Amino acid sequence: MRTPIKLIALLALLTLGTQTFAQQLTKESEAQIVEEIVVLVNRHRTKLGLDTLTHEPFVSEVSKEHSKNMAKGKVGFSHDGFENRAKRIIKEFGGSGFAENIAFGQPTAQQVTEGWLKSPGHKANIEGDFTHIGVGLYADKKGTIYYTQIFVKK
Repeated sequence: MRTPIKLIALLALLTLGTQTFAQQLTKESEAQIVEEIVVLVNRHRTKLGLDTLTHEPFVSEVSKEHSKNMAKGKVGFSHDGFENRAKRIIKEFGGSGFAENIAFGQPTAQQVTEGWLKSPGHKANIEGDFTHIGVGLYADKKGTIYYTQIFVKK
């Protein structure tokens, strides 16, 4: 009789651990994920002979705001408002060309980047004629991570 109780307790702990991983994003772990996505994107671009992208913190702030709005349900999972995000970036940072990738649910930088690279439209953005990149992420109450990646040509 004791074994099933221990097993149930263990399963509960394992389930709790997987549900709270993303909720426990710290500034440090979030920064690591952002950095890893930038590295993975640049590694892919380098393999194709393309110039690497420079990480731009302001563009990451704009990206994170969109991820947060999607995670909190303020906007749907979409590119709605992209023109406004591009205008903000132009005003603060400049730029003449923009693209955006979004995703949700992948728990690691590797998985989200692989997903984007398997999608022709997202892959085209990653391989596009851009000079800068910003990446923002935010976890919803269930721990699901929402990602926004904005590309800028300056």
